[in-house]
Order: sequence, then structure tokens, then C-alpha cells
Amino acid sequence: LLHLGMGMTLDSASDSDYNDNHSNSDGNGNGNDMEELLGNRHQDRNYNNRLSTNDNDNHNHNHNGNVPENKFLTGQILYNNLLVEGDDNNDEDAATAKLKNQTLYRNLVAFVRQNDAHSPRFTVGETFTFSGSCKTKDSDIKNKNINVDEGGRVGLTLKGLGLAHVKDTFVGNEVIRGVSGGQRRRVTLGEMMTFNTPLLCGDEISTGLDTASTVDILRILSYLGRLLNRVTVVSLLQPSPEAVSLFDEIILLSAGGHVIYTGPAGEAVGYFRDLGYVQPDGMDDADFLLAVASSDRNHLFRRDLVAEERENEREEDGNDDGDKKNEHEEPAKNASTTNDQPEKPHTPESFAEIFQESKDGLKIADRQQQPWKYDWSKGDIGTTAKGEPYDIESFKQKYQNSFIMSVWLNMKRSFILWTRDRTYIRASAIKNIAMGLSVGAVFFETDVNSSFFGVLFQGNLFIMLGAMTAAPENLGDRAIFYKHADSNFYPALSYVIGQALALVPQMILDVILFGTIVYWMVGFTATASGFFLYLALFFSFNFTMGQSFGVLSAIAPSKTVVQAGGAVILLFNVLFCGFIISPDVIPDYYIWLYWMVPLSWVYRALLLNEYRSDDYSEEDGDLILKSFGFTYRGEPFQREWIG
Repeated sequence: LLHLGMGMTLDSASDSDYNDNHSNSDGNGNGNDMEELLGNRHQDRNYNNRLSTNDNDNHNHNHNGNVPENKFLTGQILYNNLLVEGDDNNDEDAATAKLKNQTLYRNLVAFVRQNDAHSPRFTVGETFTFSGSCKTKDSDIKNKNINVDEGGRVGLTLKGLGLAHVKDTFVGNEVIRGVSGGQRRRVTLGEMMTFNTPLLCGDEISTGLDTASTVDILRILSYLGRLLNRVTVVSLLQPSPEAVSLFDEIILLSAGGHVIYTGPAGEAVGYFRDLGYVQPDGMDDADFLLAVASSDRNHLFRRDLVAEERENEREEDGNDDGDKKNEHEEPAKNASTTNDQPEKPHTPESFAEIFQESKDGLKIADRQQQPWKYDWSKGDIGTTAKGEPYDIESFKQKYQNSFIMSVWLNMKRSFILWTRDRTYIRASAIKNIAMGLSVGAVFFETDVNSSFFGVLFQGNLFIMLGAMTAAPENLGDRAIFYKHADSNFYPALSYVIGQALALVPQMILDVILFGTIVYWMVGFTATASGFFLYLALFFSFNFTMGQSFGVLSAIAPSKTVVQAGGAVILLFNVLFCGFIISPDVIPDYYIWLYWMVPLSWVYRALLLNEYRSDDYSEEDGDLILKSFGFTYRGEPFQREWIG
């Protein structure tokens, strides 16, 4: 059962109870019910986000979604009698337990976002397999319990969502051709259904869909909710009558986040009619409820018409049976009687108070006083839809996989995406060959020392420019990462390492194509050790700059900031690497920058690789390095500085 109001209690087995401290009101439903969250756009999204992410600000919100000063609601959030949020009485053990329970709660709730954030070059089946693998133990992955076959978990999800026939099709986006918009919305939904959770929340899942597609998805959700014994809470923007009819219960929010009704969908209109609100002809139930929850209720409040209609009904019935029928239609405490109604429309606060005193509100309050059906604090864990005990310890683990497995999954995913971007691979190859030939042709077999210095600097500058131009494109992956991180798919470090390792082949390809052409056309030292060390230094710098600009793209709010920050990084590396300004003439108050920028280290190492080779005597090498200012405490750098 779904309960909304003071505190927050969840009972997740066959029945669930929860109260949200977002409002003063309560509601209830059944363990496999599908709940619809109605209200203005700020209220329903705020509520759904809080329900799924444990936002603990506990604030009321005004009409604009802003937080007014000094308005806080307090209480506790409990899940099967385990404290998730609220007062821990400054008990250190209770505070530690609360942190563990917060992890448990995040793993028990699946949240479907409004936007479709997917890797466009991943197929539908691969997207489901990745999400299922991230929320599955290592042993289950090895046993292939989540494969796309009909008997696997992913295969069942694909079949249930009607996506089995497009499992090998790219998800796609506005640029890359893939599945249709309705199918992509199902992918967003199915991605959060490949693992077991007793509670599923959806934020405006109908965005971008027509009525038929929305109804189709809701039918699927309703079926799977009953099949898996899962509570489903969905917020919809301007739902159609067909969509509303599929919900078991409605949770109606008004300004300030007050729950003004929660109960059977078929009784909602009658409840507000009893309070003096008249549904105009031609207005469907969903629009009527949304109007009552907003300031438009002022136009619907007709106490006189409701009272007159009631009086006519009583006169027509005029007998005991009629009185009993009327009493059945108007439960004594389901809403205030017409004579008790104010002469003006209700406020959200008064709506909430009236609901607390209504039949449904009192029923919820009574249920909250009953003993827990499943008390996880005492080991009474209940069973899943298959009759198996809930694996609480598994849910308490923040990540289901080991760190090594998480790195492997992310590396495999990123590598597949790289191999499928063939246009980028071809363009990079052509670019590297063209740049290598152009630089090699300009400095072909040169014997001028300044040319060697210039070629090595230009090669590193080319690498930096490539990393800087690629950084803004990484911002598109952040929405995917945030979605995965919020659902505890994997640790952030495993994502960074996996993605970095997956890009190593591209970096090797860049270095070999560009570096090999330049090295032999310009005429550097013709030894195997010198050549491979040269390539290794170029690769290390390519990797370092890729990660440096990757950090920038991870923290910058927009592409413009990434480009501006990249320009600053580029400026400091160019100015203080030792090419434009010799190291021995850099002022003491700036010399720390010379030792800080990565380019100075790789540039110096490349020079030493050349001038400390067998092609130059020690005296000639010292003379050349001194003439260009590459000295340390008055002495030229030695080969040891390469390491």
C-alpha cells in the first residue's frame, strides 16, 4: 500500500506503506497498484524526485517552485521500519545505520527520468544488458542470467515491452538513426526494469509521446506491476482520459506540495464534488482534478449548485432505501458536508486538513498505527513475487558488482561505442596522416637544431589541440553518467578508468600514424630504442592531456566553459613548456609553472631522447641544450630526466 503524508514509511513486500514528509496528508493503495501523481509541473516532479532520490531538504514550495523562507516540514522516513531520513537523536550508531539504509533505499527504488539519455550507438539489447549487468552480482553475470535470450532477464524485459524485434537496432538520437520515439521511451523505461526493485517511479514518462503510445506504455507498466508485485508511481503531464483510467489510485498535489487527495481514481471526482466543485461539461476527469489543484479552482467552486443538486436528489429518493443509497454515495467522513463548506474556495492547507479527516485519510492514519507487516529491523523480511526472501544484504551494498567488474563493464561499453563510430576513426586517421605529411615535408631531413625543437613542440601542440577540441563532446555523456550514478550502477572511478582504457586504441593509432611519419621524415636518431621511446612519450602526453581535458569537461557547466578552460590550459602549457621562453630565463616567481605543466616534461624528455643519443657526443649535446636554456642549476639536463 502506498501512503503519503507525515513521516515516511515503506513496507515493500506484498504490501508497502510510506508517508512522505512533503505534505500534511496521507493516501493509500495496494502493493501492486499503479499510482498517478497529478499536480502542477513543479510539484509532481519535486515529489517524484524526492521519493526516488531521498532529497532531504524537507521544504515547502510555492507556485513558482521556489522555497519560501522558514517553512520546513519535519519527520522521519522509514522503510520497513529502517530509518532512511530524519532525526537520529544524535546517536552515532543510528546515524551510521541511516547512511546504510539510504543506500538500501536507493537500490530499492528505480527512477525513470523524463528525458531519453542513452548512448545512440548502443543497441536496445545492449542497453538493457548493460543496466542489468551493473545491478547484478558478478556470479550471475558469469552464469549469463541476464542475457537477451527469451529465458534471460533482459529477454523477458524486451518481450514484455514489445522491443524484442528491435533488440539489435541502435537506440539512436536526433542525428543517428535508430528506433522510433515511442520505442526509445520504452528503452528508457526498460533500462530501469532489468533489475528487481519493489518501487518504480516515473517522471513525466509521456513526454514527446502521443496518446496511443502513452496508453500502450501504461498498460505495460500496469501488467508488469501486477506480475512482479511492484508499486508504480508515475507523474504525467496533461494525461488523457484513457491514460487516467489505467491507474488504480491518484495522488493529487496542490501548491506547497500538499497532498489534497490520494485514493481510488474512480472516486476522486466525486470527492471534490462533495466539497463544492462542479465539473463543467466537456472537461475530462484529469483536467478537472488538475484545475482543482491549481488556482483555477476558483472558477469551479459552486457551493450553491451542489447544495441544490443534493436537495433535489433527496426529494426524488424520499425513502429509506433512497437515504441509504445517498449515504452510500456520500460516506459520512469522506468529505465535509455541504452545510459545513466555506463560502469561498479552499486553500491547499484547508484541502489537506479536510483530507486528513476524510474516510480515506482516517483509514491511512489507522493503518499507520498498526504493527509493521514486515519489520526489517527485526529480520522479518517478507518475500518477493516469486516467493523468495528479499536479499536485504544485497540491497544494502551500494554497488552489486566488484570494482574490477565495474571497470570491465564500462571499458567494454566504451570500446564498443568507439568501434562503431567509424566516421570519427576514419577522420582521425586522415587527419593524423595529413598533419604528419605536412610537418614532415616542411622539416624533411633537417639538420638545423632549432628545427628539431620546433618539430617536437609542434607535434605536442597538435596533440593538445586534438584533446581540447574533443573535450566539449564529452558533455553529452554526462546525463547518462548521472543517471547511472543516481541508480548506483557503478562507482565513478570505475567509469573514469574504464572509459580511459577504452580510448587507448585510438590514442595508439593517433601516435603511430602521426609520430611515425614525422619521426622518419624529419630525420631523428635512427635507432629502435629512440623511436619507441619517442612514441611512448607522445602516447603518455596524449593520454595525460586527454584525461586533463576530460576532468574539465566533467566539472564545467557548458561547452563554452570547456572551450574557455581549455584555452587557458593550452596557454599555460605553450608559454611555460620551454619553447617560447627558455627555461633558464623564466622568472623565479613563474618557474613553478614550468615544473607544473605536463608539456614541459614531455618536451624536455623528447629533446633529451634526441640530443643524448649516440648521434651526438656528450659535449655537442651539452652545448645545444645550454644554448636553448635547458639547464638545471647551471648544468644541462641529463638523460636521467627522461624518466
